[in-house]
Amino acid sequence: MYLFISLLLVSVSLLAQQPGGGGAVPAPAPKNLKLLAPTSDIRFVMQNFNAALGVQCTYCHM
Repeated sequence: MYLFISLLLVSVSLLAQQPGGGGAVPAPAPKNLKLLAPTSDIRFVMQNFNAALGVQCTYCHM
């Protein structure tokens, strides 16, 4: 019985996978990006991100 269930799960997972090859659609180009000005105070901006998200710097930066 366990063998039947295992084989059934494996076969379903194999059938559910997307076919590989050249059928992949390329990702759309990013839009509505906001860049920081060269004169902006990066430390101040990053501290505001930390406060708004409620996390420390190490949450994003390892």
